[in-house]
Amino acid sequence: MARAAQGWQAVTANFTTQSFAATVTGLATNTTYYYQVQFEDTGNSSYQYGSILSFKTSPH
Repeated sequence: MARAAQGWQAVTANFTTQSFAATVTGLATNTTYYYQVQFEDTGNSSYQYGSILSFKTSPH
């Protein structure tokens, strides 16, 4: 099973695109992985979800 970096990354709620990074290890070769970013609005405890995106690892 792949593992993402632990911990939260802070973003500012301002309706602009913001970047983030995570290190994952233990990925199988030639495999497609899917991920989705989740944000919590701590002001009202609601959650927002980004699009489901994917990437494929190298065949070697």
